[in-house]
Amino acid sequence: MPGNLTTDRREKPASGELALLRTPRKANLSSVDHCRRELGKLYNDARAGLIETADVSRLAYVLKTIVDMFVASDFEKRMERLEKPKERVCSD
Repeated sequence: MPGNLTTDRREKPASGELALLRTPRKANLSSVDHCRRELGKLYNDARAGLIETADVSRLAYVLKTIVDMFVASDFEKRMERLEKPKERVCSD
């Protein structure tokens, strides 16, 4: 079985059957809001039984880690702005 094939999240395979389809879509994770939406999709798919809960747990942990990095990056940028000395304008 090729490693790049996966089950489609939207079609639940019959019991004991594996639905091999195209590679999964790449989620846009470029902001906290995008991660929030992806987490909601994971939750809905888990509730529908389309994804194993163990897989959802692992993916949710990765999404939380990405969100934590956004928060840390934003905090770092804010701190740099606060710590940056203001340039003084001399009118001599």
